[in-house]
Amino acid sequence: MDYPGAVSKGSIISEAEYAEMREFSASVRSRIVTLPASPAKPQLLAEANALVASVDQRAEPADVARRARPSRRIS
Repeated sequence: MDYPGAVSKGSIISEAEYAEMREFSASVRSRIVTLPASPAKPQLLAEANALVASVDQRAEPADVARRARPSRRIS
C-alpha cells in the first residue's frame, strides 16, 4: 500500500497509485461482504466502508493507514 505516494494534502499526486488504493480498499470491502455471518462482520464492514470513504475523500495518509489496520476490538 503506497497511499502516501498517491495523495498529499487532499490532492492526487499519482493517478496510478491512487487507482491502486481505490481498488485495494474496494476489494477489502467486497471480501468482507462475502464472509459468513458472525458477530464481528458488521464491525468489519463498517471499518471497510470507512476505509473506502477515506480513500475516496483523499484523506491524509495517516488517517488512511489507521483505517487500513484491522481493529483490535473485534470480538
